[in-house]
Amino acid sequence: MKKISFLYLSLLIFIPFIFSGCDQYVDFRGTETKEDNLYIIDFQILNSSRSHDMNLHAGDTIDVHVIKEFGSCTIYIECFEWESYFVRFDVSTIDYVVPITETGSYHFCVEGNNATGYIKFKVRE
Repeated sequence: MKKISFLYLSLLIFIPFIFSGCDQYVDFRGTETKEDNLYIIDFQILNSSRSHDMNLHAGDTIDVHVIKEFGSCTIYIECFEWESYFVRFDVSTIDYVVPITETGSYHFCVEGNNATGYIKFKVRE
């Protein structure tokens, strides 16, 4: 009986320690909204890149709203016909206005390293 009690007690004590290391590295924890004219990423943890594609027209304007709470975060807007269109490394809390000069398919990408925050790309109406 003592062996069973000791084994049971040992399991109760050591199981939390064993499983505590399983969630140490997380690529992404948060939510994303992807629509034709909107991309929102609200993240508690971002250790990867997340993206969304939108078809835009010359004359469109993109409002970019960034709230960075922690870590490092880079945003990219790329047009598939060219290289990078708009890039900001290690962004902080700020707003950008990005005019679109050519019609095409645009790729919106957010890369994070131990980052927490909120980023919204919205086509101005």
